[in-house]
Amino acid sequence: MYIILRLQGLDVKAGVEDIRAFFQPLHIPDGGVVIVGGILREAFIAFTSERHAQLAMRRTGNLLKGSEVTMHISSMVELEHKLELLLKKKKKKKKTKMKENPDTANLPLLNTQQQLQAETNKAAESPKVAASPKAVASDGSITPEQPVNSKPGYVRLFGLPASTTKEDICRFFTGLTVQEAIVNVQLGLNHGCLVKFANMQDARDALCFNQQPLGQICVEVRGGTEKMWNSALQECETASKVEERSKPKQNPLRENHKQKSPLKIKRGSINLLPSKPAKKPKIVAAYTPPPAEHIVMVNKLPKEINKTEIKELFGCPNIPHKNVIHLLDKYGSKTDTTFLIFDRTEDYEYALNLSGCHVGATAIQVLAITEQMMREKMSKARSLRTHLKMGKNPKQKPEENLDRTGLSCLFVRNLPAHVQKGQIGRLFYRFRLTQDSIVVLHDSNGNGLGEALVQFDSEKTASFAYKMHGKKYLGAKLLFTRISERQMDDILNKRV
Repeated sequence: MYIILRLQGLDVKAGVEDIRAFFQPLHIPDGGVVIVGGILREAFIAFTSERHAQLAMRRTGNLLKGSEVTMHISSMVELEHKLELLLKKKKKKKKTKMKENPDTANLPLLNTQQQLQAETNKAAESPKVAASPKAVASDGSITPEQPVNSKPGYVRLFGLPASTTKEDICRFFTGLTVQEAIVNVQLGLNHGCLVKFANMQDARDALCFNQQPLGQICVEVRGGTEKMWNSALQECETASKVEERSKPKQNPLRENHKQKSPLKIKRGSINLLPSKPAKKPKIVAAYTPPPAEHIVMVNKLPKEINKTEIKELFGCPNIPHKNVIHLLDKYGSKTDTTFLIFDRTEDYEYALNLSGCHVGATAIQVLAITEQMMREKMSKARSLRTHLKMGKNPKQKPEENLDRTGLSCLFVRNLPAHVQKGQIGRLFYRFRLTQDSIVVLHDSNGNGLGEALVQFDSEKTASFAYKMHGKKYLGAKLLFTRISERQMDDILNKRV
């Protein structure tokens, strides 16, 4: 079974051998590179093992023939779909050339410049073709008028943040003619965007952008209709009227100025992000807001991801760090679960729409939870850590513990930031420590501090271990401080 990856941003001069050289020493089977090209400059690469595919994904952002490329997980189905689209486009081009030049269809093709000049002259001589804005495409090729495709087409977008603008959407649909866009509009039970294209063909091509990334966000693209567009327009106009009524009366000069330019009013209601008064009719009419506490639980996140990266992923860089809470395990290390607390309904809905998106090689899971559920999960993890600190037996009562003021622990410093428990365990291999006896410390973003706490079975054992103070290990001199179990608890509690 092959693992298929999609490469974007390929340089036009790059060939199959360049792609193979880029992924060396990873094994790509014969025929495992397919260059599709297109507006996204794509290529598909097959790998024989999941391990090689994961290593290939790490090369996203690297330069291939001077062009930065990005890697995405794909499938054989997507590859076949892309190839079918290419074949259809080639057939259409051949039919078009046959219709335009029936007598010269079998003659050798001119070079690109001569062909472009001939087609331009032909367009100038023919008034019917010259009158059409779509007659000459952006790449210089001439396409015949098609009455069916001349009608505008529509698509719906889901998963975009509320701060998305028309310019962002135009950049996303590079190569297609976007006429207008309505952002953050109610589409069924969810909020999304409606996009209007110049013709039906562009709208059909836009469906190929489904699950393509916009920044770090996977955008879902679905078909739309003119009825949806008109309904959304009417909704925006209604919201605009409600907003105008809520404002104090302005002087007559401003009102007259607004009446003279109704087009600007209409476009403003579409392109500008809806203000707070504009959202009220949407919520009352078709949407019941979630509870006052907008909390989501995100599972299967990479453990090395920090709070800033999480906020960027969910499109909410302005929420405070304290609203991003890592769930820690019984050893005080980060798990793959994080809680996010939102104070805006739009950010909350957007976060829920990201469930199933890939972060790295894994699809994340986003669930709506209550504050009580969040606190229960955090309390359970905290109680496990407390039992661990009190002793190896969780059922043991605190008053039955031995004297916790004895210096039976070591505070180890000057370690590499990426140090692992196993490396610390090898340092103290003579004392047969368990994994539970070692705690590696991290900051609030989950980055290593190069510090660790180690608990020994007695003060005597800790004093023997302390003799390694100043010893060189992992490239630096170790710094030890003898502390008690109570002091160890204080250090851990400050970091929970």
